Amino acid sequence: MSALYEVLLSRKLLSIIFEAIERIVSAQRQPQGVGLSGKVCQRTGTCLVALFCFLIALAMPLMEVVPFSANGAGLALMMFGLSLMANDGLWALLALILTGGTVGGVAYALL
Repeated sequence: MSALYEVLLSRKLLSIIFEAIERIVSAQRQPQGVGLSGKVCQRTGTCLVALFCFLIALAMPLMEVVPFSANGAGLALMMFGLSLMANDGLWALLALILTGGTVGGVAYALL
């Protein structure tokens, strides 16, 4: 009888754990609207981040002239990727600031 009770208890415990995990995962899947327009603004931001990533990738071979400047571009690409995965505009803003600083540093070194 105690073995049956342990099996039922473990099933109930597993059921509670799985329900808690399901609630956490479903809460993470909920779309988080950015700004007033929700998905439209989020999609526009995603397209802008993709455009910046494309432009940074195009500029990286040219940055090899200045030593270690491509590392700043790689860091900015990583930060843009984090902003897309986390749906966080702060990461995108920091990556944009880093991109501007890297471009400014390269321009200063070349002039």
